[in-house]
Amino acid sequence: NEPIIKQLYYFATNNPSFEGDLNKGILLQGKYGCGKTVLLETYSLLHNHIVHRFSLNYPVLLFFKSVELQEQIIKQSAKVFVRKPLIIDEFGRESKTVQDYGNITRPLSELLSLRSDAGTLTHGTTNFILNTLSSDEFYGGMIGDRLKTMFNFITLHGESRRV
Repeated sequence: NEPIIKQLYYFATNNPSFEGDLNKGILLQGKYGCGKTVLLETYSLLHNHIVHRFSLNYPVLLFFKSVELQEQIIKQSAKVFVRKPLIIDEFGRESKTVQDYGNITRPLSELLSLRSDAGTLTHGTTNFILNTLSSDEFYGGMIGDRLKTMFNFITLHGESRRV
């Protein structure tokens, strides 16, 4: 994953050598066990360590599994998470619809729409490609189209590295 780590470094340091758009977030995609979560979790820990260590005026980067984030959205509101820097791990693994007092809601779709409208930087990991995420079984075409404006899609290749 060395080339991916180098790209994350370029992104974090706002280096023009980054092979994407520095104004978009990063969505690491690939098979399970290839290191996506470890890379973005480490990125989050380093970011937050630097913020605390040097008392910088940057917000802390929140790291949520998609299922946990969906539960928090249901308990609070999607609006609570619109402006907070966020990494969504296992993007696409949560239930796409939720029963809320008899109403069917799409908590993560709503959050992605609000974050896209606000231009809030979002990062994530997923086992799925954009076409799958854009399908009706996942987030649908409208959210899929917004994902293209929100993320640099970086694919990690290889099989599971878990032992």
